[in-house]
Amino acid sequence: MPSFVQSREVPLAAQSLHESLGDVLESIATRSQADAIVLSALVGKGTGRVSVPVELSVTKRSAKDSSIAVTIKARSAKAFFPRFKGAFYALPMAPARTNLRLKGTYTVPLGPLGSTINAAGMHKMAEDSLRDLFERVADETIAAIRKESDRRYRQARTSS
Repeated sequence: MPSFVQSREVPLAAQSLHESLGDVLESIATRSQADAIVLSALVGKGTGRVSVPVELSVTKRSAKDSSIAVTIKARSAKAFFPRFKGAFYALPMAPARTNLRLKGTYTVPLGPLGSTINAAGMHKMAEDSLRDLFERVADETIAAIRKESDRRYRQARTSS
């Protein structure tokens, strides 16, 4: 099974990032039940794009190792698309710096034929779509933390 790792340094404390990340992933999981989450990747040299509605499931939230385990699979035609199993991690680097990471493996569809296609360069599509999802999750999590911080700030100013 091919592996996948993507990370990004975030200027926030790991604990708050982990909590908000879990909430964002739960929200995405709920939206994915309604067919609202699509992964996409460029085909060839950017001449086309493949978009696939996916179902994301949060399978475990662990404060102990700052991880949130997820699975991602196509909502239909599952035999033709990879399935991802991995976890998001909020790894502390400093008091206000965290390494946000997505690490896992994906199964290549279509058995031996799929492995040949994957080796010939199609793995780029699966990995590009996972990178895109990772960036969307990171951006949404950071936005949620900022929104909550702004709300608390405004509330503190109006109550004093």
